[in-house]
Amino acid sequence: MATTSVIEALPWLVPDEVSASNCCANDFTDTDANRDCHKEYHYCELMFAGECWITKVYTVLAKCIVNDFTCCAGYQQIGDSTGKDLTCEETSKCGGLRKLTTATGTLSTLNHPLNYPKEYKCNWEIEAPVGYTIRLEFTAFHIEDHQQCLFDNLVVVDSVLERTFCGKRMPAPVFSSSNRLQLQFNSDDGSEFSGFSARWNFVLSAKLDAKCEGDK
Repeated sequence: MATTSVIEALPWLVPDEVSASNCCANDFTDTDANRDCHKEYHYCELMFAGECWITKVYTVLAKCIVNDFTCCAGYQQIGDSTGKDLTCEETSKCGGLRKLTTATGTLSTLNHPLNYPKEYKCNWEIEAPVGYTIRLEFTAFHIEDHQQCLFDNLVVVDSVLERTFCGKRMPAPVFSSSNRLQLQFNSDDGSEFSGFSARWNFVLSAKLDAKCEGDK
């Protein structure tokens, strides 16, 4: 049944407002108080002897009125702004933000140095200014081992290469080919280990080129 006919026939089913929990946008509760939200209602069309014999389900559109703005699950508040000025950014799911833009920093699997959880996925995206590359150095590493890293693994991707790591041998430092580096950690439903920790820093491209020339 079309939304218009539902509203015409059953106007009492359309609420005055919908709670903010039903109005979550991609990163935070919607800043547009007039955004439409879908809400489901169950309506009894035929009652007999005090029991409902025929029930119909209607999905109607209702205006979303948000009184309290909070970051959605998987997002983290940035700064002290509140209300419609609230700023939220996606998390890595392993603690901290997904997008990392500071010149230096650290990242690790969830719970490290304790074991990471089963069936878990974390993502990081390190982005340096144009003219810089990224150096990633591991400080601890123990992920379920497999010859092809088919179970638990860490995948590191830049504009040129995709590297996959697992086991407990410490990987060599990774130098990005551009100003961006993406990391994805994946665990299956099997064994759990302590995971990894790493630190990164931005390197001026000219300095990296000079180091490579000096190694020849």
